[in-house]
Amino acid sequence: MFSIRAKLIVSILAVATTAVVGMLMIGQWSFGRNFMAYLDSRDAEVLNQLNRALASHYVEHKSWRRFADNRREWRQFTQRHIFSPAQTLQRERKAASSAARSPTWQRPTGAPPADQNMTKIRSLSRANLAHRVSLQDRFGERVIGPPGVGARSLRQPIMSDAIIVGYLVLQRGHGPLKGIASEFAHRQKTAFVMITLALFAVSLAIAIPLSGQLVRPLRDLLTMTRRLNAGDLTARAISPAGHAGHRDDELAQLVTDFNSLAVTLENNHKARQTWVTDISHELRTPLAFIQGQIEAMLDGVRPLSIESVESLNLQVAQLNLLIDDLYQLSIADAGSMTYQKTALSVLPIVQDAIENCRPLAAKTGIELLLDVERAIDDRCIGDGQRLRQLFDNLLANSVRYTDSPGRAIVRVVNRGEVIVVEISDSAPAVGAEHLPKLFDRLYRVDGSRNRSTGGAGLGLSICKKIVEAHGGQIEALISDLGGLTIRVHLPGLST
Repeated sequence: MFSIRAKLIVSILAVATTAVVGMLMIGQWSFGRNFMAYLDSRDAEVLNQLNRALASHYVEHKSWRRFADNRREWRQFTQRHIFSPAQTLQRERKAASSAARSPTWQRPTGAPPADQNMTKIRSLSRANLAHRVSLQDRFGERVIGPPGVGARSLRQPIMSDAIIVGYLVLQRGHGPLKGIASEFAHRQKTAFVMITLALFAVSLAIAIPLSGQLVRPLRDLLTMTRRLNAGDLTARAISPAGHAGHRDDELAQLVTDFNSLAVTLENNHKARQTWVTDISHELRTPLAFIQGQIEAMLDGVRPLSIESVESLNLQVAQLNLLIDDLYQLSIADAGSMTYQKTALSVLPIVQDAIENCRPLAAKTGIELLLDVERAIDDRCIGDGQRLRQLFDNLLANSVRYTDSPGRAIVRVVNRGEVIVVEISDSAPAVGAEHLPKLFDRLYRVDGSRNRSTGGAGLGLSICKKIVEAHGGQIEALISDLGGLTIRVHLPGLST
C-alpha cells in the first residue's frame, strides 16, 4: 500500500507529465493543420500572380497555341512569373556564376541566415507549384500541365475583358515539402520530449521535499494519536509552524484541534479521578459514622436510645440527599432531565420557595425578606417544578451557611427583557477567589467534609444546570449584607 508521500509525488509527476504531453499533442495537431494551410495560402497567392500573367498573355496572343504541348515554354513561363523578378535575376546570376567557376568551387562556410528554413520552404513551394499547375482552354480541355482535376484541386478562371478565356488548375499537395514538414515535426517532437524529461526531473526535485514537508506533521500526528490511544494523555503534536516557519492552513488547524482534544481528555481524566475520590469520601463519611454508632450500640458502649436512632436517621437522610443530588446531576449531564416549559410567572414560585424555607430559617435564626419592584412583568417560559427546585436549593443553601442571627433578602427585578432574582445573605463572607468555583461539583469554601450543616457541594452545580436549561445565567457576587449574593438571570416573556 502506497504512503501519502508516494501518492503526492506520483500525483505531482502525473500532472506535470499530462500537461507536457497535452502540449505536445496540441502542438503536433496545430502544426499539421496550420503549416499545410500556410503553404496552401502561399500557393493561392502565387496562383493569382500567374493568373494575371496568363490573362495578359492571352490579350497579346489571342490564343494558347504557344503553350500547347510545349513543356519547355510552359516551364519557363511559370517559373518566370511564379518567382519574383528579383528572384529570377538572382537565379540567373547564380547559374552564370556556377558555370564560370571551377568544379572544385565550394560554398563559403558560415552561419546560415535566421530565416534559412522558411526561405527554403518558400522556394521549394514555388518550384513544386510549377509542376502542379496546368492550363485549360475555355472549354475545359487541357492545354499544358499535369492531366486530371482532383477533388482537392483549385480551379481559377482566366478572365479577359470579362470573358473566360481559360482555366488555371492547381493540384493540391506539396510533394517534397512533406519531407520538410515531417523533418520539422520530428524536431519539434524531439524538443517536446526533451522539455518533458526536463520538467519531469524538475517536478521530481520539487515533489520530494514538498511531500516530505506536508507529510512530516501527519506522521507526528499519527505517533501522538497512538500514544493518546495507549493512555498517554500528555501527548501533544508539534504544530506545522514548528517544522517550516509560520503556517495557518488546514493542517495547522488539525494539529491545533488535536492538541485541544488531548488537553480536554487530560482535564476530563483528572476531573474524573477527583470526582471519584470526592464522591468516595462523601459516601464514606456518613457510612463510617453510621457503622461506628451501630458497632458502639452492639458492644454496649452506647445505649440504644431515641437520641441514637435520631442521630443515625439524620446521617441516613444526609446520605439519601447526597445520592439524590448525584442522581439529579448525572441526568442533567446526560441531558435526560425533563422540562415541561410553559408561560408562567416567576414571583409566585419565589414566594412559595420562601414560605417552604421559613421553618428552617426560623429554626436557625435567619430572617427572610422579599423585595419586589412594583408593576413588574415577571413572566417567562420555564418549567415551574424545576424553577421551584432551583429556588428551594438556593434559599436552603443561603439559610444553611448564614450565621445566626442573620438575614437573607430575595429581590425580584425586571431589567428589560431579563428577569433577575437575587438572594443575598449576611455574614459569613466568601472570598473573591472562591466565587468562580462555587458552581463546581463538590466544591465547598469551608473545606470540611463532616460539617453538620454542610452539604456535598452539589446543590449549586444542579442549580447551574437548571438555569442554563432555561437559557439563563447564574453568578456569585459579594453581598452588601456581608455575605454572598446569588444572581439568576432568566429570559423574560416579551409582551
